[in-house]
Amino acid sequence: MLNLALAMRHRGEAGRPIYNPFPQLSALGAHIRFGQLSMVCGPPGSGKTAFVTDWMLNVNNDPSRNYSVLIFSADSDRGTVGIRVGAATTGIALSEVEKLLEEDNPFIWQHIEDGTSHIGYCFDSNPSHNGIKAQVYAYALVHGKWPDIIVVDNLVDVDGDSDGWEGYSDTAAWLKNLATQTGAAVVLLHHATGAFADASEPLPLSAVLGKVDRPQRLILTIHRPEDGIMGVSVVKNSNGVADTSGYNVMARVGIDLSRMTFYRGEV
Repeated sequence: MLNLALAMRHRGEAGRPIYNPFPQLSALGAHIRFGQLSMVCGPPGSGKTAFVTDWMLNVNNDPSRNYSVLIFSADSDRGTVGIRVGAATTGIALSEVEKLLEEDNPFIWQHIEDGTSHIGYCFDSNPSHNGIKAQVYAYALVHGKWPDIIVVDNLVDVDGDSDGWEGYSDTAAWLKNLATQTGAAVVLLHHATGAFADASEPLPLSAVLGKVDRPQRLILTIHRPEDGIMGVSVVKNSNGVADTSGYNVMARVGIDLSRMTFYRGEV
């Protein structure tokens, strides 16, 4: 047992924020943190995977350190991920990136390799808790350290110990424990309920499918109010301000998803 002061001195990086490439979100105090579980929630097609991918590709713009990332891409196959990363790292349209990859163009391969040099991927389409744990442990054995950031995309694709909504809650609690054990910042992507399928209005905390909202310290919801704009609402934040309605603590991010491009600064 430790007193609080001693525990804080020996906490390592637990609770400290990772680099946030979105200044408009950072200004709201919306930070993914080491040793904690965070969630990004939105309906299919809202851009949540693209949003988190952009964050992970740019996390090493932080001049103070180099981050290592492990992504469980259960929701997207390696071909889709490769094309999206190729567009994000070059600014070239997705259709053109796909053509360059089919032509085995060295330019696009080099950009994908350079852009993801700090990221490891697992493409198991239905990973179990034990499967995720095995991959994390294998990463540690190879690299001599835990990954700094673990992304699970997404919750409904994880083979939990229970079925349905109970399984979602069990998996979220399990991932929270994984964050505590490894000290990694764990980011979980999840779907919204069907009532918010069009994603045109800010999504409240109640939009989280299965009401899986307890273990997370930060929950961001995604909506698309108009072409070229993504709204990111802070609906839960144990370390700062939040608004469960989704309307009052929100950042607007300029996007061009045809090129997987996200613009910094409020729009």
